[in-house]
Amino acid sequence: MKTKFSIVLLVAALALSVAAVGQQPQAASGYAPSAALDTKGRIGLTLALGPSSVFCGGSLVSYGGGTLGMAASATNYVYLNTAASCAPATKTTAFTTSDIPLAIVTTSASAITSIQDIRTPFSGMNASGQVSAAGHATLTPFSTTQSGNLVATPTANKAYRAGYYLWQAASGTGGTCATSATVTLAFTWKDPSGTAQTRTETALALPPTLAAGAYQTDAFEIVTASGTAIAYSATYANGNCTTQPTAQAQIWIEAAN
Repeated sequence: MKTKFSIVLLVAALALSVAAVGQQPQAASGYAPSAALDTKGRIGLTLALGPSSVFCGGSLVSYGGGTLGMAASATNYVYLNTAASCAPATKTTAFTTSDIPLAIVTTSASAITSIQDIRTPFSGMNASGQVSAAGHATLTPFSTTQSGNLVATPTANKAYRAGYYLWQAASGTGGTCATSATVTLAFTWKDPSGTAQTRTETALALPPTLAAGAYQTDAFEIVTASGTAIAYSATYANGNCTTQPTAQAQIWIEAAN
């Protein structure tokens, strides 16, 4: 089922939740964030991340799980650093276009007080099932279309799960700046009979101001014919700002059987 919400910050996910940090953390996978406990069972400023793998810079990178120290009395942005082989990292400034967001962690002077889990399906894939991933792409304004192949030569009669995470990255400025820009995602493939199929997602509105921004996410399953690429395209349509708002997309696919 598709979800679409208005949000205040540039943070969102397929499952947005605030962890109950006063409870014993459970076993986690897929970079799952949780508050680590010290030797006396107390929550401090350490965040635990579960093991996972990610398609980064053309290579599959595995992570065995670990911890990160959080800054005290701050909002900590936890992400995969694409400039460092997608290693988990944290900072106290907002996510940038090259980051793969994992969580937003709020702290007091001595402990983690809340965890927003903002992982996407891309960061929770099984390494053996992952085929490829488009990663982050900033969608350029002025009516441009960006496109690519998720799987260049799929196996006949094979099922794949595909999906995306699309969000507003920056406000628009200048001019009247009252009409939203839009981004529309489409996916194409051929079914086992060789018939061309297209799935077009509902356009995401990009309001002029980031405070009124939105995100959208969806996932679906397809069965393909051999030799015809599973492809995607993202089309940006201008609003009426002089400098258009920008969007980012994370598009993923994995083998379902």
